[in-house]
Parts: sequence; structure tokens; C-alpha cells
Amino acid sequence: QIDCVTVKGSNEPMGLYTFDTDLTAVDSEPQGLTLNSPSEKEEQEAEIITYSHHEYTDEFKENPDITKVHNATPEFLQKFGEAFQAYIDGDWGKSRDMINAIIEERVDSTGEPVRDGPSETLLEVMARENFQAPKDWEGYRALTEK
Repeated sequence: QIDCVTVKGSNEPMGLYTFDTDLTAVDSEPQGLTLNSPSEKEEQEAEIITYSHHEYTDEFKENPDITKVHNATPEFLQKFGEAFQAYIDGDWGKSRDMINAIIEERVDSTGEPVRDGPSETLLEVMARENFQAPKDWEGYRALTEK
């Protein structure tokens, strides 16, 4: 979970979720695919292995296509979860410090820093209030635009 919000027209808080990916871990073209003619392309594409039609108990943990691009380590998820809980609890100074520490640790499969949108968004939300939760904070924020 990356945030808890109410949407325009509703008073019911709901969680927002994401799935972190590292697209540098994906080949831009399947290996061995040469585009000589339409019929050869079709034959070669038929030989490419896909895992889309397999049955999984938990596809996000078992599908090789998905696990290859999943970029969030268990350590990152634990640390982000703790920072997120501090945000929900209204301890925004603690949340800020924890988020700043973890975003510096994230890198992609090439070793480049990862721009972490959910962490940046939480920092922006908290910064608008000078990292002090509003007095009427109930653990969620209202989204007022569609």
C-alpha cells in the first residue's frame, strides 16, 4: 500500500497500491528474433516462450515474466511499510526521515538510482504541511479532483 485516500464523491477511505518494476531487466526484443519476412516472424514468435497462459497460485510471485521485472526487495518493502505506517499514524517527521533514507538505497538492475514515485508523492504531500500531520488527521487524505 502506498497511500490511503478518499476520492471525490465518496467518504470511504481506500488504499492505493502499486507494483514496482524495473524495465531495464526486460529485453527490448526477444532474443533470437530476426525480422526477415512476415511468415518467418510468425514462426519465430511462435517459438518464444510465454508464461501468460499458465495457472498460478500467486502470479505475482510465480510468473517468471512478472518476477523478472519486480524491483522492490523485501527489505525495501519492509522499510517502506514502516515509513508508510508512520505516515498513517501522523508521525510525519519520522515518516519523512525513513523515506529519505530508503530512496537513496534503491537502484535498478544496471545500478542506476530508481526514481520512486510513491515515496516522492508522500514526501510532497507531507511537505505541503511542513511535515506535521493536520490536527484532524485520520490516517487518510482526500483527493478532490478526478
